[in-house]
Amino acid sequence: MRTSISVPTQLRSVATALAASLPDFYSVSEPEDAAGLVVLDGSGNWVAAAAEKLSAGRHNLLVHAPGPVDPGEVDTLAARTSTIVLSEPFAGNPVLKNLPQDIPFGAVSSTALAAPETPVERALLEQIRSLRAAGFTDLAVENAQITATGALLTGEARHEQRLVRVRALVTRTSAVTPHHVLRAYSPEHVLTVTLPDPATAAPGTATLVGPDGERILPTDYESAHRRTWRLAHESPREAASLRDFADDLRVLGSIS
Repeated sequence: MRTSISVPTQLRSVATALAASLPDFYSVSEPEDAAGLVVLDGSGNWVAAAAEKLSAGRHNLLVHAPGPVDPGEVDTLAARTSTIVLSEPFAGNPVLKNLPQDIPFGAVSSTALAAPETPVERALLEQIRSLRAAGFTDLAVENAQITATGALLTGEARHEQRLVRVRALVTRTSAVTPHHVLRAYSPEHVLTVTLPDPATAAPGTATLVGPDGERILPTDYESAHRRTWRLAHESPREAASLRDFADDLRVLGSIS
């Protein structure tokens, strides 16, 4: 059954393209009252916008590319509803669901290349979110250097109850399209994950090098946003947790 969606003007071209790629799921509608899903722009105060929609009786909400907001407000929003879907440009990439979780990684490095106009704070949040989606959670930052063009931080995270050393670099550049590269290291394995900008047609990729050589992990030819929009229709409960998002905002707040 197709769901009609209401989108703000600034997201109409993106939403139209996503809906066209999911023709059995969505159609873009004009009046919000007739929409089965309301899409919010994550570049502003999306928490306040979501709270307003909930108060108006609109309970099926999707936040497109959510940016930094107050974590306490996200906690308050999470206490009101569990039906808000977060569509994230890197953390939502389906390749992250195919990564091995049983390898005793001891360190992970992450490089995030962002467009020059992207605020460093947003790029850092997207990087923290992609680390969590890859299984590296509860990041504790020990040292951080933030400049106008990027950031470098080191610290620890958890991966399957193990403490893992973390090094994360953010650089704003126009030389290449935005993307993230994660490399996790264990005594016998190196895992490399590449997360492209959803605006490109490239899929996320992952390779694992170990005693038996190099293995290419399963590739899903679906962008991060398309996957999340599909889940919003099929099984919204599988979407990213608002409470996890709030926790990552607190990590961001500790370094910026």
